[in-house]
Amino acid sequence: MIKKEISIVVPAYNESKNLIKLINKIDEAFLKSKYKDLYEILIINDGSKDDTENIIKKLIKKNQNLKLINMKVNSGKAYCLDVGITNS
Repeated sequence: MIKKEISIVVPAYNESKNLIKLINKIDEAFLKSKYKDLYEILIINDGSKDDTENIIKKLIKKNQNLKLINMKVNSGKAYCLDVGITNS
């Protein structure tokens, strides 16, 4: 297993409309770089009430660099960033 050198932490609350585009843009940027095998994207689902969790789970099936951390309740952006950094 290749150690991930770069972790991108994405806090998400009700972002179902934006996630696919965001993940595709991040992947596109890294696929053109020397870091294409060295990054991970940690999405912290901050208790979303929309379809955010299901979209992330579908994206994970296609993208081995993507990981999901689910928060049961909305905890705020700063807390989600802290959780993401701790888990990176």
